[in-house]
Amino acid sequence: MTKNIDTHSLEILEEHMDKEYIIYKKFTQYANLCTDTQFKNLCAQNANTHKENFKALLNYLNGLN
Repeated sequence: MTKNIDTHSLEILEEHMDKEYIIYKKFTQYANLCTDTQFKNLCAQNANTHKENFKALLNYLNGLN
């Protein structure tokens, strides 16, 4: 069954995915630059959270077909 999504909602979803990807990349960079182990791990965890958020949104989009 094909689900429809209006253009405005699709634009919002695309914008949110872009932001999740950017935040993921930034936290990954921060984790790579950190020398403090706790802060490095925190950045890596945050990167993973935003990566998973991005993947969830992508899976949602793929489920619309």
